[in-house]
Amino acid sequence: MNSTSTVSIDDAGPGMTLASDLCDANGSVMVVAGTELSERLIEVLKKRQIAELEIVAQEDEAQRLNQRAKVMQRLAQQYAPFTGDATMEQLRGVFERYHTRGLT
Repeated sequence: MNSTSTVSIDDAGPGMTLASDLCDANGSVMVVAGTELSERLIEVLKKRQIAELEIVAQEDEAQRLNQRAKVMQRLAQQYAPFTGDATMEQLRGVFERYHTRGLT
């Protein structure tokens, strides 16, 4: 089971995951538990004057770095046949950024 922590909306970042439903003053669910925060969602929540969020605790640094290394290794293997192809190298860069977001 994942542990949770309460963070200030100002400390919330993209990639964090809500641990519980986020409700408005009337009790209506605005965002469901399990939603991954994006920059856009954080801005919307700030405008709605949400002060704190209950989030799933982040993995420790070693786990994130290990997972990132595995992703990078897999992409290197998949794109090895395309070495020197500028378009494929750009595509690999896009996939690297996408698959390693939150892992640095």
